[in-house]
Amino acid sequence: MKRVLIADDDRSGRRTLQILLEKMGLDTVAAEDGRSALDAFGSGRFDLVLTDMRMPEIDGITLLREIRRGDPEVPVILLTAYGTVEKAVAAMKLGAFDFLQRPLDIDTVEAAVRRALDFRDSLVENRYLRERLAETAPESPFAWASAAMQEAYAFAAQVAPTKST
Repeated sequence: MKRVLIADDDRSGRRTLQILLEKMGLDTVAAEDGRSALDAFGSGRFDLVLTDMRMPEIDGITLLREIRRGDPEVPVILLTAYGTVEKAVAAMKLGAFDFLQRPLDIDTVEAAVRRALDFRDSLVENRYLRERLAETAPESPFAWASAAMQEAYAFAAQVAPTKST
């Protein structure tokens, strides 16, 4: 089951997000501030983080930076009631997956969460496939599917170092 960390100092906003995400079949962990969220992130594996921009001690941008240090692949969606284009651009430059403005529209949140989780799945699959390819790739820079091509390449490799045409 996918795990989502929700960091929001507003109790009702945090609970609303939990209910929505749990209805989507996701496991949620809620944190009431940035410090609690950072502690939770450090002690568990998460597939997605939703965080409010304005929180005591550690704000959403600082939390984003710290999460990037720990796991550069986990998508982070920032939520704010005080959004500006400049803040959104700054958040995206720091690696935020999305930036949603409050009041939150349930369909928009759900779509953003699905996109973020699909993105995370793609990263994981990509890493897995690269590792598998590295394990099984032939020493040759050529790729082939048939035995006939393998034979032709082996013959060419035999003849190549000779002076024969």
